[in-house]
Amino acid sequence: MARLDLIQHIRATLAQWTAKNTFVLQPGELACELDTLKLKIGNGTDAWSALPYVAPRITIGTAAPAGGADGDIYLQYTP
Repeated sequence: MARLDLIQHIRATLAQWTAKNTFVLQPGELACELDTLKLKIGNGTDAWSALPYVAPRITIGTAAPAGGADGDIYLQYTP
């Protein structure tokens, strides 16, 4: 049975994204680098390398790390 609570975004390693540099994300489409945990949001025109990262740091854990700043994104994983 399919999970109704699962949302998956396009994802690949940095090396895979670099190899597909001409890949253009659709406007608002989220994409993740699996090895760096960095996110980009598509604008429908720019190739992967031309898009900025969403935040300078993404941390996965149960609490925001010390030194967090406005604009940082924190993901919490609950197994």
